[in-house]
Amino acid sequence: MTQNFSIKVRDLSKRFGKTCALNSISANIDSGQITALLGPNGSGKTTFLRIISGMLDGYTGSISISGYSSSDYPSLMKRIAGYVPDVPALYDSLTPMEMFRFIGSIRGIEEREFRERVGNLCSSLGIGPYLEKFIGELSFGTRQKISIISALIHDPGILIMDESLNGLDPKSIDVVKEILHGMVKDGRTVILATHSLELAEELCGNMLVLREGRLAGQARIYERHGNYDETAMLREKYIGMTTG
Repeated sequence: MTQNFSIKVRDLSKRFGKTCALNSISANIDSGQITALLGPNGSGKTTFLRIISGMLDGYTGSISISGYSSSDYPSLMKRIAGYVPDVPALYDSLTPMEMFRFIGSIRGIEEREFRERVGNLCSSLGIGPYLEKFIGELSFGTRQKISIISALIHDPGILIMDESLNGLDPKSIDVVKEILHGMVKDGRTVILATHSLELAEELCGNMLVLREGRLAGQARIYERHGNYDETAMLREKYIGMTTG
């Protein structure tokens, strides 16, 4: 997949009954970089990501993907994106390999391509010994790896991760970081929700901060390259949100 996918969000709002989960959010998410989505618990991060991924509707405002409106092409994001939730949503009665084959069949991936992708991902994340065990018997960390692989099988142009590094061992975190760097080097789009400001500043080129359903700030991260650090004020604001 060679096409780049940038996302533009304009005046995005979402209510659950009387509760306003998102309130008029506008943001640009560029291709070829990792965008961090930060915010305290209850700030609206998961709702934002579920809408962006095409899993949640009933919102107001607009989303466009490389100029294509999500209202005109409702299935576009589901075809081109991979989504990893904070808690793995898997079929416990299947083995990981059965799960991967199920996804591969839905995505229409040819057998040779399927074997190569799944083989490389399973080897990198070290889940080979668990491929024929029932998913329901596996640890949270192993299930998280299965969830990540499931989102990558179809070689997505956009990868959306909602606190998806939780539960992974340090070696696996490094592997996922390498995968993400490879994706953005190839011009793809990655959105990473995290509570860790340090992780955001290490990995990401852009930072969005949500608070109580609103966009509290947005900044590009330059300090890795020795340029003026325009994230300093946003960093202080975010730390204040999470500690106050």
